[in-house]
Parts: sequence; structure tokens; C-alpha cells
Amino acid sequence: MDKSKRLISKRANQLMDKDINHLIDLLLKFFYGEQLRKRDSQIKAMKSEEYMVTYILDSEGIVIGFMFWWDFSWIRFIEYLFVDEHYQRQGLGSKLLTNCLFTTKPVVVEVESNTETQDFYIKNGFHENSYIYSPIKINEYEQTIHYSVFSYKKKLTKDQYKDFIETINEEKYQF
Repeated sequence: MDKSKRLISKRANQLMDKDINHLIDLLLKFFYGEQLRKRDSQIKAMKSEEYMVTYILDSEGIVIGFMFWWDFSWIRFIEYLFVDEHYQRQGLGSKLLTNCLFTTKPVVVEVESNTETQDFYIKNGFHENSYIYSPIKINEYEQTIHYSVFSYKKKLTKDQYKDFIETINEEKYQF
């Protein structure tokens, strides 16, 4: 990443309301509606102590990539990762992962059946687990989608996977 771009990572609840709203606007622009919480629920999630935001600014201070992730007591869960199409294939997605991966906790992401996305995570040290799951619907429009679960450095054990599902079902979708 060249010096004209800045990487920022912080607890989402430390952001100013205007910055939270701007990041949510970007989220709503680039992700499908059925994959998202309603705006007020996303704001509540971002006020949580465990919710983290990492983003990259260009030389003019414009967000060109972001990652929203949970830092739970025993696991980290990447919820959204996005890089503007004009900046893709420049290592920015890998750079966004940096702070999240610096941990002894398991790091997990759910990935739709999209070879390009799966290849990205594999390139960055993630392993596809044999577990396929369908998350709890977070809005009334969501259709059932099956995801592959990827974890950083090594595959999850069966017990870790079970605990992961319990954690996100209790905490991730509570908003």
C-alpha cells in the first residue's frame, strides 16, 4: 500500500455518528440488501464494544475499502470486507485483514460460493472448513443462502465450529 493511502482500525463505537453513517451508506451501496441488517440495527451493532471497523482512505480522505468485524472474547468474525473496484488487485483487501489477523484467537469468515472470494481468503492464509451452514435470517427479505466457513491458519475443530455458530447466533444477530 503506497503512502498516499491510510489504514485505520478502531472500535466502531469510537467513530463519530457521521462516519458511522458514511460507512453504512457504503455498506448498503456495495452489499445486497438481503445480506444486511436494517440501518438502525447496523447502527446498534456498530455501537457494540466488540464491533470493529478497519478502513482505507485515499490521498483525498475518501474511503476506498473497509472491513467490519467482531472481536468476541474467544474468536474474531469478519462480517464484511470490501475494496472499491478501481482499487482492487492492489493488495488493499489483504491490508484490511492485517489488524484482524494479529491474534491468537481463531479468525472466521463466511463466504458464499464465489470462487474469486474463496481464492482471496485462501491466498491470505485461510482454510475452508467442511462445514456449510445457513445463518439466521437478519431481515425479512433474506433468502436462505449457504455459506462456506473459512478460518485463518487452520481449520476449526467441531467444537470450535459449534461454539462459533452459537456465538454469532446469540451475539451477531441480536440487533
